[in-house]
Amino acid sequence: MIHSRFSRKKIIFLGVAATLLVVAIGVRWQHAARQQAVVATLRDAGATVYYDFDLRGRSNWIGASKRFLRGAFGDDFVGDVEEVFFWGGGDRAAEPRLDELSSLPGLRMCCFWEIRVSDALIARTFTHAPGLTSIVISRARSDDGLVHAFSAFPELEGLGLNAVVFPGRARPRFSDIVKLKFVGITFADVPGETIEDLARCTSLTALDLRSTDVTDEAIRRIHALCNLECLGLDYTKIGDACATSLSTFQRLRHLGLGGTSFSDSGLVHLESLARLETLNVARSKVTDYGIRRFKRALPHCNILATEAETEVEGNTNRDR
Repeated sequence: MIHSRFSRKKIIFLGVAATLLVVAIGVRWQHAARQQAVVATLRDAGATVYYDFDLRGRSNWIGASKRFLRGAFGDDFVGDVEEVFFWGGGDRAAEPRLDELSSLPGLRMCCFWEIRVSDALIARTFTHAPGLTSIVISRARSDDGLVHAFSAFPELEGLGLNAVVFPGRARPRFSDIVKLKFVGITFADVPGETIEDLARCTSLTALDLRSTDVTDEAIRRIHALCNLECLGLDYTKIGDACATSLSTFQRLRHLGLGGTSFSDSGLVHLESLARLETLNVARSKVTDYGIRRFKRALPHCNILATEAETEVEGNTNRDR
C-alpha cells in the first residue's frame, strides 16, 4: 500500500514536471519564431545582429552543448539578440527599423554607424527597446537636441561617441546619467568642460579617449575617477607629466598609452599599479630597457610594444 502511494506521487510529480517542460519549450519556441522574423527583417534592412553566444563564446561543455542545440533548433531558439548595429552611408537605408526592436527583449546595445542621429531617434530607440543599457554612435553628425537627449535616460550604463560631430563646443552632460559605467569619446575634440563633467562621473569603470586632443592636464583633472579599470589614452597628447596622476588609478587593469610621448621615466610611476593586466606602449617613447624594468616590477602584466600586437590585442571592432 505504501509502495503504491509512493508510485502514484512519483507519477504525478513526473507528469507535472513534463507538463511544465512542454510549456516552457512552447513559450521558447514562440519567442524564437518572433525573434527569427525580426532578425530577418533587420538583416534585410542592412543591420547586423549579435546573439549572446556570439559575445560570450565558451570552449567548455556548455559551449559545445549550445552549438549542438543551435544546429538542431536554430540560433533563435538557443540565444537572444543582445546587440544590433545599424549601418548608414552608401546604399544602406539611413532610417533604421527601430520598431522591430520591441520584439527583442534581450537587446542591450544599439550602434548607429554613419547615420544622422537626433534626440528624436534616441527617444524612439528607448521607446522600442526600454531594456537598452548601451548606445554607440560612430562617424555621425548630430543636431543640437542630441546634446541633451541622453540625460533623459539615467539607466544608461554605456555611451560611445566615435568621430561624432557636435555643433560648436556642445557635448552631452555625462554626469546626468547616474548609472554610467563606460564612456568612449574617440577621434574627436574633448573640451575642458567635458573633462570637468567626466570628473564627476565617479561610477565610471571604463573610459576611452583614444585619438583625441586630451593632455596631461586633463588626466590630472579626472583623478577622482578611482573606480576606473580600463583607460584608453592611445594617440592623445599626453606624456610623462601625467604619470603621477595615472598611478592614482589603483584599480586599473587595462591601460593604453600607444602613440603618445610617454617614455621610460613615466613608466616608472606606473609600477605601483599592481592590478594592471595589459599595457599598450606601441609607438610611444618607451624603450626596450624601460619595458624590461617594468616587467621586473609587474611580471604578470602583458605589455604590447609593437603595432602588430596592438592590432590583435586591442581591436574591439567587429566585422560587419
